[in-house]
Amino acid sequence: MKKLILLSIFTFLVIINARTQSFEAGIKTGMGISTFSAWKLRSSGGEDIKQLPVACFELGLTGKYQFSELLGIKAGLEVIGKGEGLELAGTDITGYKGKARINYLIVPVMATVSRSFGDIVVFGQLGPYFGFGLTARKISYDPSKNSVKVNYSESGVSRFDLGCSVGVGAAYPFGPGRLVCDLRYDLGFLDVNNWPDSRDNSNLQAYSNRTFGISVGYLIPLELP
Repeated sequence: MKKLILLSIFTFLVIINARTQSFEAGIKTGMGISTFSAWKLRSSGGEDIKQLPVACFELGLTGKYQFSELLGIKAGLEVIGKGEGLELAGTDITGYKGKARINYLIVPVMATVSRSFGDIVVFGQLGPYFGFGLTARKISYDPSKNSVKVNYSESGVSRFDLGCSVGVGAAYPFGPGRLVCDLRYDLGFLDVNNWPDSRDNSNLQAYSNRTFGISVGYLIPLELP
């Protein structure tokens, strides 16, 4: 155990003292597909619940600190939409379609591993994300076609989210900075529901966010002190 700790400290010191340290920051935007987990487990009686993934958006600020040519750390402050659509079929609700939409303020913190191929830099990324719900809506398409704002404190919808992000991307020099394109999958760990203890006596099961997205950004190098 002591050897592992010493090796970790040594590796960290080597990274920190690497001469290729650099920092860049910029903006990003993108689109994605989002769903919830465990819809089928929440079917009640003879109702048939069909999952319908929904399109979501992404907009935010991002920054990357490169310890060396190989290793770096990437963080951001992003507004991301998550949620899912559904279609119900049963005796009284056949043909109902709707969706739930939650807009989060997300802070991802990911370790990156990069490799250069000429002017193109390819990287992989992995790390946790932390989410805070900004707004939430339940939208019905049929038959009522209405949109209802969700009150977090009264609706049983949790305001917080926590999960893991994993992805790959590439960067290419353009003007004073670099164009960056990445693919990312967010795997939520927390239950989006915030039901009281009576949940154990119902058929409402825990479910969490699942989001796959693609984004394009532009990063500009900044001078380090």
